[in-house]
Amino acid sequence: MSNVEGLRAAPPLRVLDGHGGDRGGGNTVPPGRPVIRLIDGEAPQIGDEILASLRTHGLYVHGDRLVMVLRPKTAPSRGIERPAHAPILHTLDSAGLADLAGRHIRFERFDARRGEWVPRDLSRRYCDAILSRGTWPEIRHLTGVVEAPLVLSSGEIIDGQGYDELSGLYLASEPPVGYTRPTIKPVDEAITWARELLLEVFGSLPFVSEADRAAALAGLLTVLLRRAIPAAPMLAITAPTPGTGKSLLSDALATIGLGRRATVLALGDDDAEADKRLVGVLIAGDPMVVIDNVSRPLASDLLCQILTQDSIRARPLGVSAMLTLPTSTAFIVNGNNLAVVGDLRRRTLLVRLDAGVERPELAPHAGDLLSEVKARRGEILSASLTLVRAYIAAGKPDVGVPVLGGFREWHTMCRAPLIWSGLPDPFAASESLRDADPDLEATRALFAAWTAAYGDRLITANQVVTDAMSMAPRFDSTGAAPSSPDMHAALQGVTAEKITAIRLGRWLRRHQDRLVDGLQLVRGEDDPVARCATWKIRRP
Repeated sequence: MSNVEGLRAAPPLRVLDGHGGDRGGGNTVPPGRPVIRLIDGEAPQIGDEILASLRTHGLYVHGDRLVMVLRPKTAPSRGIERPAHAPILHTLDSAGLADLAGRHIRFERFDARRGEWVPRDLSRRYCDAILSRGTWPEIRHLTGVVEAPLVLSSGEIIDGQGYDELSGLYLASEPPVGYTRPTIKPVDEAITWARELLLEVFGSLPFVSEADRAAALAGLLTVLLRRAIPAAPMLAITAPTPGTGKSLLSDALATIGLGRRATVLALGDDDAEADKRLVGVLIAGDPMVVIDNVSRPLASDLLCQILTQDSIRARPLGVSAMLTLPTSTAFIVNGNNLAVVGDLRRRTLLVRLDAGVERPELAPHAGDLLSEVKARRGEILSASLTLVRAYIAAGKPDVGVPVLGGFREWHTMCRAPLIWSGLPDPFAASESLRDADPDLEATRALFAAWTAAYGDRLITANQVVTDAMSMAPRFDSTGAAPSSPDMHAALQGVTAEKITAIRLGRWLRRHQDRLVDGLQLVRGEDDPVARCATWKIRRP
């Protein structure tokens, strides 16, 4: 079938070049704007031509959705505070795709009565068909939006504004004043300059140790390079007293990596609501998110997945379909005496601050840090990329520390270059997370009380609870008390205060085969009378 049916002089192609002139019906085509002619029965081909025409007009594939990069004046979202004009990803629906296509393409349909092609709006049925495909090879893949130059694992530097075909990254702004691209193989003098400048950046903050300072620098590299790394740990900033500089450090890292403040997420007390907010920042494609002023033990199965997987499957609020969402967002969490528990501990890089005074907010420990990093942002970026590129150029040598499971690329790009340059291991301070884990403390207490009471005998959860709750008389005004106070206190720790055999049984199943301080919880044969599992603590 001719695509301009009924016109002898019609051109053989449906997509016209948009350079003006008489095109088969006397219509004048606006300069530089392609024309697509709508013919019944050829919807798939029309969809192909729409996508091909929009390829260079800000349309991208992110995960399994079509998106555009926007800078809204405001982006209201419950529990999420995002700075004005911060770049976000906007998911296109049928109406949005029709609007975008209408702005960049002229659509025409043949009018038999007039004997010519006339302008028409694009019907949303074409857009519905395009979106239902689920894959769009004509459209460029977007890894993510970045707001500062970065280096890839190959050593290549991305510092030109716009879309980079090789990495799929979109650099949303020009490099700041003071930035110079590192050489392919930085010399020793450049490496020394970079290391000393980075150590100077946060020199006024009261780090507990040099390992904590190195962890802050690893956090900086994580913010800069997260888009190019499949998985990275969360940076946790803690201090014993308010006003020590936790939020200040978070803002300084954002200022360097983004040139602005980061998106702030309120954790709240509802885990389900917190998960919705986490999904929300992934949908928006935020490059960096700060979970600010956390006041409760932090544990999140979803956050664990986000930190160790390159993408997750999630259902956004108000949408029935599941989405595949890339997870290349840098997460920072801060709080006073922050407690990170469960599996999230091994996915956390800890920074400890302590001014050693009662009112740290009155001490001039930080000076005007934000103004300083803003003024020196360009050279800080150059120093950061110089250090990483030098390590890559050196052949990525072994630095003598084990690679954390799931974070091999992060180890190479953010941890090893600092150790190689002579700084302490950034993960050294994170060992204190293990000792501060409430779950570990409760496990230790239960294992010790269990061993004292039962040795390595098999026993049911119901019998343990019965023994701990049995009351023994006291000859004083306090009345009765548990006959096994140590076991009673330990059970309160593992069952969230309300001691029942069901709660204890669930806890035992979750911790089966766990080894702590040389003691291991193992499951035995089911009790034939009680018809329930038996347990014991042993030394393997």
